[in-house]
Amino acid sequence: MEADSAKIVSVSGALFQAFVNAGASLRLLLWGSTEGEEKFDVGAWYPLTKFRALLLLTGKYRNAGVILEQIGAEMTKCWYHQGPGRGIISSSVDFIRYQTGSNAFQSVISGPSEQVGTFALDGLDEAGGTALVRSTTVFPREMEKGILYGGLGLVG
Repeated sequence: MEADSAKIVSVSGALFQAFVNAGASLRLLLWGSTEGEEKFDVGAWYPLTKFRALLLLTGKYRNAGVILEQIGAEMTKCWYHQGPGRGIISSSVDFIRYQTGSNAFQSVISGPSEQVGTFALDGLDEAGGTALVRSTTVFPREMEKGILYGGLGLVG
């Protein structure tokens, strides 16, 4: 099944570049050597298996969850500042609705929903400042948390 999904599922270069940016901002050596650092085209698409291989590099650190959160936050920054984000969202509620409406999720991963999962808003209490998000995506939960925190931090 993994080999079949690798042929169908692809991930935006924005996620790969976010990985590089997170490593730089955390001053981590995620590539094994500084000469091994790659540059990714934010507008290109890469196989999911290649992204999973990058995520495995975080496993050599004791607090990999924190690193994955930073990768998620960097991805959101890249999407907002270098992509279409600034023209799409202007508030935290806009971000939550856009992110959980599958528009944002589908802008960074391509493939059948049964293989890539979903990211949905199950409840929103604007007055109370809470949202209930349901996720079945192929990404680590810590990374998804970073995406949400990063997006909320961008627009207040």
